[in-house]
Amino acid sequence: MGLLKKRKILSDVAVNDCNDRANILLCSDKNVIRGLGVTVISVLENMTMPCAIHIAFNGTLPEDEEARFTQIAKKYQVPFCIYWIDDSTIQHLNSNSYITITAYYRLLMPYIMNDIGIEKCLYLDTDILCVHDIADWYKQPLHNMVAAVTKDATSQPGLRENKTCHKLGMKGTDYFNSGILLMNIPEYVKYDIGNKAIELCSDQKFGEMDQDVLNILLEGHVVFDESYAYNCGMSVRNSEVPECIYMVHFTGAKKPWKLCVSELKNGTMALFDQHSWKYSYYEVWRKYAKISPWREIPFDLPKNYREWRYLANMYFKTGQFRLGIEAYLKYLACKRDK
Repeated sequence: MGLLKKRKILSDVAVNDCNDRANILLCSDKNVIRGLGVTVISVLENMTMPCAIHIAFNGTLPEDEEARFTQIAKKYQVPFCIYWIDDSTIQHLNSNSYITITAYYRLLMPYIMNDIGIEKCLYLDTDILCVHDIADWYKQPLHNMVAAVTKDATSQPGLRENKTCHKLGMKGTDYFNSGILLMNIPEYVKYDIGNKAIELCSDQKFGEMDQDVLNILLEGHVVFDESYAYNCGMSVRNSEVPECIYMVHFTGAKKPWKLCVSELKNGTMALFDQHSWKYSYYEVWRKYAKISPWREIPFDLPKNYREWRYLANMYFKTGQFRLGIEAYLKYLACKRDK
């Protein structure tokens, strides 16, 4: 039995060759569909070349969500393909409350895409926001490289270069973030990157899970972008923000669909905040959400004491002190009861 269990095409757009399009790959379960949807909308709104959307889905796709995907496919006239895969080889791998087994689907999907003749794809995490045209970046020649990648941002300057790379046994100091991967599929399959990554993840525990493993395996086989233009994560400091950002990556716990960031915007009070650039992009994410089929879905309520603290901080920053005090009291109560 192959990796592909089922494939469903939601659009009626006739496509003879997906290689004439930008193939956008995302992996999801029912818990992050809204984030995925807004990511897709932002890409389709900004891309000047035709796209094809590929989604590896874990579990049963709810009927209302399938209807939303179909709505997007018709509006933008794009092929919209859903894949269900045999994930038995990754079920035992390490996961946590933020990173589930579904994250490992990106290791397997290139094999399936190779089987159906797709030569290049752009993998995106479901917390990515595209804010400018990325067609030129997608079109860049990869030659014999496995992928084009982007530098990983951390809250501790020099962490990757001075510690992580050495700890992983890497020869150099180029450590990338695996949330955005422009993949050369034939080369990926030739080097059997996915199966090697699963084997490494099975043998050892890594702090950044398959991201660490991909950095080990792909060293010397990637086009490395030193800037944050195509992957501007939340740890990027104001002084490091590029003049033009193409993709924003909402790394960390403060996802843009959560209530605790729902009113952050350009001009939010940010004294001594080295990362205040990101506030305006929460507002931009909401703009794309409002033109998506998920526009009526409310923001996610706090699920733990940390998110109540984040909510209190947001209210204080936006001058809503009564709400801030109420949220802070809930934070104290949740922390006491945890």
